[in-house]
Amino acid sequence: MVLNMVDVEPIKFFMLAIALSVTRLTAVMTAMPVFGTEVFGGAIAKNVVMLALSMVLIPMILPNVPHELPFLTLFPLMIKEGLVGMIIGFLGGFLFYVVQGVGSIIDTQRGASIGSLIDPATGSEVSIFGDFLTKILITMFFVSSGFMGFLTIIYNSYTVWPVMSIFPNMDKAFLDYFLAFMNDFFELILSFGGPIVFTLFLAEFGLGMITRFAPQLNVFFLAMPIKSVLAVFFLILYMTFLTTFFQKHLPDSHKASFFISHFLSGSSLQE
Repeated sequence: MVLNMVDVEPIKFFMLAIALSVTRLTAVMTAMPVFGTEVFGGAIAKNVVMLALSMVLIPMILPNVPHELPFLTLFPLMIKEGLVGMIIGFLGGFLFYVVQGVGSIIDTQRGASIGSLIDPATGSEVSIFGDFLTKILITMFFVSSGFMGFLTIIYNSYTVWPVMSIFPNMDKAFLDYFLAFMNDFFELILSFGGPIVFTLFLAEFGLGMITRFAPQLNVFFLAMPIKSVLAVFFLILYMTFLTTFFQKHLPDSHKASFFISHFLSGSSLQE
């Protein structure tokens, strides 16, 4: 009996398309604090989610992938896909980085930066306030339309900067927008954490005046509990503003979408 040999070429072609589609998603989910391994319950579950999300892209990528793709062409494409994913992940996760930065500033100001802990979502060391605010933001990210909007941005990026395009059109507008984006990044940190930090500064000033006029009091042992109580008290008052602030800037994915649609376009390798 003659055994029919299985044609492996379509399988290789399909696996190549999966590899090209999952690379960008992997970089995005690595750069986003909300997509940590512990959030999914382990690396296997996270890889399954990434593979499932990338399967949606196969019909879009498959027609553009050549049957013969040499390694010298494939390797730069994989590097480019990883860099694009990191850019999208940073743009999508900038609010999480803002929140972590504000939490670190508050904890440093109240003298509790030594009490940092390990964030199970990212595996990195974060401040106590930063971890608390990040958990609130992650909850709002999934409860609101933030996750669906972010998926839309990822999928649209494959249309604007296709897999088989290797160079973007990075002109002066790209640099101007990137600098404006970084300006917004630090502006959000100041506008978000400024009131609490200013309150803690006033408390520090008041304690300094007490030390000046009543040197027999050991203000050092009073500073941290007083500033901690003030920080928690103002955070409670601040909570209504926080929810509005998060809701306003979570869909701020339109900025990232603008960035993608205007600056992430390239020249195809097939041209």
